[in-house]
Amino acid sequence: FHTTFNIINTTLMIQLIPTIGRVVTYMVPEDEPKKVVIEQPHFLDKASLNYPQTGIKALLDESLRLLEKTTYKVITHGLSVHREELESDKKLKKIVENIHQFELDIDTIYYNKFKTIYSKIVEYATQLQSRFDLDEDKIIAIRSILRADRLMVEMVKDLKPLHANMTKYLGSDNEYIRAEYNNLRRMLLKILRLTRKARLAKLDEAYISRSKNIRESVEKYDVLMNGTVDKLVRERLITNEMATSLMNDSSIAIHIAHNLIDVSSLLYLQRDYFMDVDENAGLQVAA
Repeated sequence: FHTTFNIINTTLMIQLIPTIGRVVTYMVPEDEPKKVVIEQPHFLDKASLNYPQTGIKALLDESLRLLEKTTYKVITHGLSVHREELESDKKLKKIVENIHQFELDIDTIYYNKFKTIYSKIVEYATQLQSRFDLDEDKIIAIRSILRADRLMVEMVKDLKPLHANMTKYLGSDNEYIRAEYNNLRRMLLKILRLTRKARLAKLDEAYISRSKNIRESVEKYDVLMNGTVDKLVRERLITNEMATSLMNDSSIAIHIAHNLIDVSSLLYLQRDYFMDVDENAGLQVAA
C-alpha cells in the first residue's frame, strides 16, 4: 500500500510541476540584477585628435564635465547639502542649518563615474602627445588638465571618510562636535560657491587674489593647530574618539579645499584661454 501510494502521489505531482513552479515564482519573485551604468566620455572623439588644439579642447571639455556634473554633486551631497540649495542666494548659515542625508556610496561612484573617465582622459592625452611634436605651451596645458583630473580623483577618495563622520556627528547629541563639523561644512561650501562664480564668468585678477586669500585662510580650520581640539578635550566637552575623528577630518577638509581651488583655477584658466582664442578668431574673420 505504501509503495503504491507513493507511486500514485509522485505521478500526480509530476503533472503539477509547471503549475507549482508558476505559483512559487509568483509568490517569491526573482530579484532582477541591477544594471550597472559605467559613465563614458562625451568629448574624447577620434576627430578631435586630428589637430593639437581640438584635442586639448576635448580634454578640457571632458574634464570640465567631470568637475561640474559629478565632482560638485558628490562633494555637496557628501556635505549633506542639495546642490540646488548651494547655487541659490540663500545664506550659508541657513544652508548649514539644514542637514539632508544622502545615501552616498563613494566607492560605487568612483568606479562607475570616475575611474573609466579618468583612464580615458589619460589615454587620450597620451595619444595626443604621441601624434604631434607639441610646443611647450600645449604640453603645459595638457599637464595642467591632467593634474586637475588627478586632484578630482583625490577629492572623491578623501570624501569617503569625511562623509561617514559627517553623517555620524551631525546627528550627535553633542552640540560641540556638531558645531565643529558644521564649521568644516561652511568652509567647504564657501569655496564651492567661489568656484561656482568662476564657472559662470571669466577669471579675473580679483578672483585670483580672492582664491589665493581663501586658500591661505582655510589653514585656520585645522583644529589641531589652532588649539580647538585640545580645549574641547581638556574641558571634557567631547570624547577622545570624537577628538581623533575631528583632527583627521579637519585635515581632510583642508586638503579637499586646497584641491578644489586648484582644480577650478587650472581648468577655468584653460577655458578662458580657449574663449579668448575663439573671440580673436571671430574678430579676424569679421575683419
